[in-house]
Amino acid sequence: MTTSQIRFNDGTAYERYMGKWSQLAGKVFLDWIAPEPGQRWLDVGCGNGAFTEMLFERCEPLGAWP
Repeated sequence: MTTSQIRFNDGTAYERYMGKWSQLAGKVFLDWIAPEPGQRWLDVGCGNGAFTEMLFERCEPLGAWP
């Protein structure tokens, strides 16, 4: 039995496919957890960085880890 896999080698194609859903889910998630400004966040490298951008725009993180 063969299974097909979705692979994204192109950031633009990924954004077109997942972008709006990711933005909506990210907004709902951040509204739900209601983080205080000045916290540290860890991005483990999943996706294209859109959620990380949202964190910087909405949550005023403490800053980058050295």
